[in-house]
Amino acid sequence: MGQLTKYREIGSPSVSLLEVYICEDGFFETQDKLPREVLAAISEKHSVITVNKFGYSIIFLQQNSKSEQKNDLSNYLGLQTLNVNRLSGDPIIHGAQPILTPTHSPFIELTAMLEGFVEQEVKAEVTTPGSAL
Repeated sequence: MGQLTKYREIGSPSVSLLEVYICEDGFFETQDKLPREVLAAISEKHSVITVNKFGYSIIFLQQNSKSEQKNDLSNYLGLQTLNVNRLSGDPIIHGAQPILTPTHSPFIELTAMLEGFVEQEVKAEVTTPGSAL
């Protein structure tokens, strides 16, 4: 909560927690529900986050040793998503939505500095093809 609060204080207009759970290979096939400890942790975080009007989303992944041999984005880099929403291609549980707050400094200066850096790197790439960003 402290880190989310700091982001809002420095002027970020939309602050959310994205939580990722990585389960062992075969978990989705052998378990019909998540452990109660995980469900309790999610419930506790969701309550606190909702009260403070932050956003909260969760992704469940499973290690998948066979997936690295496939060209399938649902099994990308040895991780398989659990599509708990039953929506095509959406493995994220969308919980609380954040309130939007006014953007202000120092967040504005930080984003301007990052945009300037990216523009400079893109220009450098154009003038010196083959270099890495």
